[in-house]
Amino acid sequence: MIRAFLDANVFVAAAASPQRGSSFLLETAKKRLLEIVTSHLALLEAERNIRNKLSPQALKRFHRLLQESPLLIVPASSPEEIRRYHSLINEKDAPILAAAVSSKSDFLVTLDRKDFMSEKMRRASLLLKIVTPGDLFRSVLF
Repeated sequence: MIRAFLDANVFVAAAASPQRGSSFLLETAKKRLLEIVTSHLALLEAERNIRNKLSPQALKRFHRLLQESPLLIVPASSPEEIRRYHSLINEKDAPILAAAVSSKSDFLVTLDRKDFMSEKMRRASLLLKIVTPGDLFRSVLF
């Protein structure tokens, strides 16, 4: 089974729009066609952004998605693990990258093209591929 680590922004997008690729990823996981992995940090960031930027209905949808979706939540990475990635990505995103790599996921799914899909990241020898939700569907799931 494919294992995909979801960045916070994928949960935010799923909460905002039930008809988009981020929501379809979570629906695919419910059918056990995809294993979804994330971290507490990503979930906290997602909830904070939903509370601050979206409607109360989006927050309810987020909580419902968390209850209904089979999620594997990995522990936070150690400060040493996180520091390994400071040369590749900004300090704010290093904990997400560290958690994704340590989770042994096949993919890190994000909507943050600027930081996670930079030339420096493309040249890095990571053990996972960084994709958008649409990329994952087009290249792997369908």
